[in-house]
Amino acid sequence: MRFLTAVVFLLLLISCASTGDFQKASSGFVGCDPNEIVISDRTSGMGVASWKASCKGKTFHCSGASQAGISCKEMQK
Repeated sequence: MRFLTAVVFLLLLISCASTGDFQKASSGFVGCDPNEIVISDRTSGMGVASWKASCKGKTFHCSGASQAGISCKEMQK
């Protein structure tokens, strides 16, 4: 059931997500509360989305795919 819930959330995130949805999805990966995260450079299509999540002086490149889930990696300056 958790897997199904995660897949449904990810599909919604990719198709019609608001900035708040990206903030919530990124929060656990970047270590900041959703309201502290600034989202930029959002792109999506064909079941895949990518975006940048910034907070506390760090920027992360995040991506999500309907079959693979979400991941974020800190970008080097």
